[in-house]
Amino acid sequence: MIYTRSSMVCINPTVYAVGWRPMRASIPVAYGQTKEVFILTRRDLRTGQTLQGERLSDRVWIDNGRRS
Repeated sequence: MIYTRSSMVCINPTVYAVGWRPMRASIPVAYGQTKEVFILTRRDLRTGQTLQGERLSDRVWIDNGRRS
C-alpha cells in the first residue's frame, strides 16, 4: 500500500484517484458536546452545511449527498 501525507492524516492516494475528498468536521454527540470526525465526500462541503451520510467507523463518515 502507498499512503500520502495530507494535512490531517495519512491518506491512501486511491481515495483521491476515485474522486473522494477527505475532510475534517465536528458533529454533535451530546448536549453542548461535539466530536471531531473525518468525512469522505465528493462534494465541496462548506461550514454549516448539512451532511447526509453514514458512519463507517467511530471517526469516519461517508457523505451520501449529491454533488452540487
